[in-house]
Amino acid sequence: MKRKTIIPLGLLAITSIFLLPQSESQTTNLSLGSPSLSELEQRLIALEEKVTKLESENESLQSVISELASSLPSPSNAWSKREFNGETFYVTPALSE
Repeated sequence: MKRKTIIPLGLLAITSIFLLPQSESQTTNLSLGSPSLSELEQRLIALEEKVTKLESENESLQSVISELASSLPSPSNAWSKREFNGETFYVTPALSE
């Protein structure tokens, strides 16, 4: 082998030898601080209950929104409908007499 390839391969091997034990110690530290399986299951159950509660709340709010949308009053006859740049707006009288 040429000297140009031996030097980088040697440096790579030495670097991997020193970094391998450090990466193993990091994974063991992560596993020591992680919650147990039963704690994760309890948390999952609580989150699933929260999801069902929020879904039911969302359904009730959707029905309220549809009721509000159907009960919106139409503009008064004194208002004149205009359009500018594709946007609809109404011109209203300043004083009602």
